[in-house]
Amino acid sequence: LHLVLPLRYSFTALLILKLFLVLSGTFLWLRQRQLSLPAAVFGAFAFGLSMHTVAGLAFPYGSVTSLLPWLLFATERLAVASRPGEKRRAFAGASTAAALVVLAGQPQSALVAFLAAVLWTLLGARPPRLGTSIRVGSALLTGGLLSGIQWIPSLAYTMESMVPEAPRFIQSGYPYSWGSFLTLVVPDFFGSLLDAGQDRVREDRIPTVEDRHQRQQRDRLLHRRAIEESSARRGR
Repeated sequence: LHLVLPLRYSFTALLILKLFLVLSGTFLWLRQRQLSLPAAVFGAFAFGLSMHTVAGLAFPYGSVTSLLPWLLFATERLAVASRPGEKRRAFAGASTAAALVVLAGQPQSALVAFLAAVLWTLLGARPPRLGTSIRVGSALLTGGLLSGIQWIPSLAYTMESMVPEAPRFIQSGYPYSWGSFLTLVVPDFFGSLLDAGQDRVREDRIPTVEDRHQRQQRDRLLHRRAIEESSARRGR
């Protein structure tokens, strides 16, 4: 879309496309689950217009969210397929959906989508047989292999980021706790990782813009120092 349309139009078209995918995919999946037409329509709009979905449409994980219902729909069809020809078509559809979920651009969210598909297959309303679980697992594995090109840059980025150093980083100066974990994962929402390991006594005042800026500067400096130390150890 970005190649054929001006950016001011392509981004809007992309958001509309994502919203259409999540609405239609959820509707088809719920109908596959034998819900009534009104219930499927309500469920599609409830998920498609939820805060998580709408707020994430402009971000990479929003692409995975828009394809997640299609992955569940495809794995559901594969789980209930009975005839050989139907099984082959359903396997191809589930593998394609799994590959598209990874190629959507955020493999870490794709892992969550794969986990959701596996849990739904194992814990869904239709208890799966061993053969069904093997077919669904094989389709997800095939999709992961077909989209292997997407895992390479993601792995390289992960190895050069703070992720490999996170356990040592927390243990060196901060105790293991849910607070430290949450501030590492989502620092802007749960607070500063520096503040998580310091004295728990807080000042009874509302943080100012300058406080937030200074805290972010400290966090960036600490992250950069940890990455430089990691690079130096690998270069020895």
